[in-house]
Amino acid sequence: MKDRRPDPDHLLKVVSTELKREGRGRLRIFFGACIGVGKTYAMLLAARQQLEEGVNVTVGVVETHDRGETRRLLEGLPQLPLRSINYQGHII
Repeated sequence: MKDRRPDPDHLLKVVSTELKREGRGRLRIFFGACIGVGKTYAMLLAARQQLEEGVNVTVGVVETHDRGETRRLLEGLPQLPLRSINYQGHII
């Protein structure tokens, strides 16, 4: 009698193909050694470009440091609602 178990290599290939088709997310990390080097600005530019290409983009928390250009880049991007948290007697 012939073995009827599926080939594990074939199953792995099928699962890998399905995951690629579903479009898994990507993590992009922006490094900068000090403040003011443009990390937030670069992230927001990349987010806007991705949104224009039809990619689902959502902004978590952004500290604009009262920079007008950074605030303008944030406009129109979907954002998670902020929440107030009591931390050691301070509301943040």
